[in-house]
Amino acid sequence: MSTLPTPGPLIKVKAACFPYSFKFIERSTVGGWTSVDQNDETVRQLAQFAARQICSNHIVDAIEKAETQVVAGINYRMDILVSKAWKCKVEVFEQTWTNTQRLTPFACKSVP
Repeated sequence: MSTLPTPGPLIKVKAACFPYSFKFIERSTVGGWTSVDQNDETVRQLAQFAARQICSNHIVDAIEKAETQVVAGINYRMDILVSKAWKCKVEVFEQTWTNTQRLTPFACKSVP
């Protein structure tokens, strides 16, 4: 019977080292999705960006779930409530050093 490895410690990273703002990096599966705080300012800005890409007058009412994936930039996957009428699952790719933000897959359904 084998045992699972013990998770590693959190590693502090100085913000000046990276063009994006990670305070801590947690050991996880390479390329895997990691939960993040829905109230994080970047998450909130990208959720609003996604809502406006879907329809220019949409407003984000709530972010129900948010995850990130480090690639050649960062993918943000979020479940958002939009304009009190739509629940949307969105993904936004962000690459800060090239000023790229792109809405990738998204799906919305009306809220009863």
